[in-house]
Order: sequence, then C-alpha cells, then structure tokens
Amino acid sequence: MSNSGSAVCEGSWVTIPAIAAGPITGYQWFKDGGSGLPVSLGVNGQTPALTLSNVQLAQSGSYRLVISSNCGSFTSTAFALTVNPKPTVVLTFPAGSLVIGPGSGVATITLPTPLTGVLFGASGGVLYERIIVIDRVNGYEIRQVDSNANGQFSVTRTGPFRLTVTGANGCQRTVEGMVQTQ
Repeated sequence: MSNSGSAVCEGSWVTIPAIAAGPITGYQWFKDGGSGLPVSLGVNGQTPALTLSNVQLAQSGSYRLVISSNCGSFTSTAFALTVNPKPTVVLTFPAGSLVIGPGSGVATITLPTPLTGVLFGASGGVLYERIIVIDRVNGYEIRQVDSNANGQFSVTRTGPFRLTVTGANGCQRTVEGMVQTQ
C-alpha cells in the first residue's frame, strides 16, 4: 500500500490502493480488526485495491489487507480512513415567508412582497456561495454568483437558487430552492 491514510467527505468514493505480485491465492480486507470485507482475486490480474462508494461516517477506521499465497499470508500496514461529515445547513427567511419542501427535491420559498430589503440567512458553515439564474438565452444560463463568510444574502428577484455551504472540515452540502412572491 502506497500511503497510510486519507480523509474524505461523506458521500465520496474512496479507493484504498494496493499492489500485490506473485502466485496469489486470495486476499481479504479487514476493518478495525473485525470480520473481513471479501474481495475476490478477479480475472486478468485484477488488483486488490478496495473501492468504497458513497462512504458514510461509520466507515471511518483502520483497514488492513491480508494477501494469501501457497507460501503463507502477508498483512499490510494499516490504512486509516477518516470520513468527515457534510455541514448541516439551516436556512432562515423573514417573517411571513412560506417554505414548502424540500423533501427529495427543491424547496419552494414564498416571500412577502415587496422584495426590497429582504434577506435570507444560512448557517452551518464557514463559506457560503449562492448562485441565482438571472436569465436563459439560447440554451445558456446567465448566473449571478455571490459568496461570503456570514451566510447573509439579499433577495432581489424570484427564481431558482443554489446555495453551497462549506464546513470547517472542507466538506460541502448544496441546497436548492425556488423563490417566489405571494
């Protein structure tokens, strides 16, 4: 194994690299000294690298590879995997707003009119980036991008928005919504 660890954000893909040579009869990954995660040898010399998709916090730990051959077995050094959480995003809207969703899709936020001086806020991170679609021309979107460290954004128009919040650990969560007026 080429390095001793990695830190990633939840939901990422992780490949723990490993190279083995010789007459290998099998290999198996073990997490925290527990039961093995079976990995088959495969066809045409497939490498014993372990790939984990959509990693979750519970998958943080120490991974070891045991390679078996006719001459015995070899256990690798530990690979420490740290899975960091995405930030929890809390949005706040002015009094009189109606928020529906998001459920599994996009939240709809109905704001009182007029939009003059209306702010919405976000918390849960250290960096906030809002993208709003200003117009669509010939299949292209014209976007306005605003970013700051305080999570406060002025609402000047209706339409879709996307807000990406970056946590102190560098992990990001994106929420989407549609702003409309009453």
